[in-house]
Amino acid sequence: MSLVSFLRRVQTYYRRLPAARAFLERHGLRATVMRVLDELAPSAPQDGLSAVSRWLDNAKPGAAPRTADLRALARPTIAIIGALDLPQCKKYRILQKIEQLDVHGCRVVISNYFDVPRSFDVLQLATGVIFYRVPEGDLFQAYLAEARRLGLAVTYDIDDPVFCRTIYATNANLQTLAPAERAHLLNDSRRYLAAMQQCDAAILSTPGLIQVARPYMDGKPAYLWRNALDAESQAVCTDVTAGTPARNGALRIGYMSGSRAHDLDFALIAPALATVLNRYEHAELVISGHASVPGPLQALQDRIAAYPFSSYPGYFRALRDVDIVVIPLLADNFNACKSAIRFLEAAAVERPCVISMVGDFLNVASHGKTAYLAETESDWVGHLADLIESEERRKRIGVAARQTVFAEQTSTAIAEMLDPALLNMLKGESRV
Repeated sequence: MSLVSFLRRVQTYYRRLPAARAFLERHGLRATVMRVLDELAPSAPQDGLSAVSRWLDNAKPGAAPRTADLRALARPTIAIIGALDLPQCKKYRILQKIEQLDVHGCRVVISNYFDVPRSFDVLQLATGVIFYRVPEGDLFQAYLAEARRLGLAVTYDIDDPVFCRTIYATNANLQTLAPAERAHLLNDSRRYLAAMQQCDAAILSTPGLIQVARPYMDGKPAYLWRNALDAESQAVCTDVTAGTPARNGALRIGYMSGSRAHDLDFALIAPALATVLNRYEHAELVISGHASVPGPLQALQDRIAAYPFSSYPGYFRALRDVDIVVIPLLADNFNACKSAIRFLEAAAVERPCVISMVGDFLNVASHGKTAYLAETESDWVGHLADLIESEERRKRIGVAARQTVFAEQTSTAIAEMLDPALLNMLKGESRV
């Protein structure tokens, strides 16, 4: 096909497709021609036209055009292409990496994996790429092929064992979801696994998750990259702790749930909470977020206050306004991979926690010093009683928890613990 003929076909697209016109107006003729050329050149003309039409229809034109910034070439640039739809995942697994990689002199550019133009763009000057929760499929294969063409080291970041169907299927909290939603989540497990296995290395959020992932990686490395308290969280916590907690004379036990999939975790401690509330008449239970009241607590509804989460600062104010925080988790293989972020957040506002003995809580919290770890119902009752009966103990554990977390679990602290081999890969200084 001659250049003139090809440009005429590009012009045909421009006239026929509103999405193409928008892309052209935003990004210019050269960018549009290059995008069309990638799709059209290897194919028969009509097939190529159809392929580009599909790409433009599914693209999200309107991203701000990039101008050349030569300063970007002065330091390594890591591209993160991932699922940005869940705010908490975006915060802990994507935005925090901007701070953490800056500690190592790296620039980070991010893109939603559904944003095709931007995802291709962020790869062009990258020294390495991190895919976060991108499932196997046409988009993943297209980005992977481009990364390979550019000679980039490719890593895959994931923060729970959704890639392991065996473990995911035994997660008891899945049983609380609608059958269709549960089936959809389980069916996606193979896609996450297939994508992860095609990368040069895996990045996981907890030691437990590394143990699950390693057998699937065929000898390729699996690196630890924990969730942290980032600068935003630290600033909000500092703000919140300077305020005055809401008080009504009662001692408040707080349960915070960011997901409706934790009802069975909450039910685990319902008998212990009922015992404690019946024993201590000045105690009450505060539920913030998504949770239904389990059976053993139904008779104590007048001692229970429930509030929805209003905002991120509101979440920390809710933590500050209670005296004790409970973090229950079923002891199963899924929760064995959980990060300790809920402990970090409670500790950041000096609130003592009673936590299930599962997941990374065992590694991050110190029993009797920065938190209480519980396994049995009697553990829960005994630890809650200790904290209810001693304001001095609550204060001591809360202060120790905050000091430890701010020393060891901030973005800066986590950045300094990153494996140098992983950093060298992402900087383009070495390959696996």
